[in-house]
Amino acid sequence: MANQSEENKMQVYVKNLKGTSQAFDISNDETVDSLMKKVEEQLGITKNQQRLIFGGRNLVSGKKLTDYRIKHASTIHLVFRQLGGN
Repeated sequence: MANQSEENKMQVYVKNLKGTSQAFDISNDETVDSLMKKVEEQLGITKNQQRLIFGGRNLVSGKKLTDYRIKHASTIHLVFRQLGGN
């Protein structure tokens, strides 16, 4: 029988444009910001360079992943945000 904290855990996949996926262990109440921090720590892509997309929607800072109906084994797409430029 799983305990409460194990029941609140899930794994999602973050896939980049090259088609490479990375698994992330998260909790059900995880925020977009928290996932972005994990992506930065594991993949070295700073938060301001990340754009996370799920189901055709940009994930907005400050929202929970469950706000987007992200669940166990969901794949979130990572694209690089263009900074600056003319």
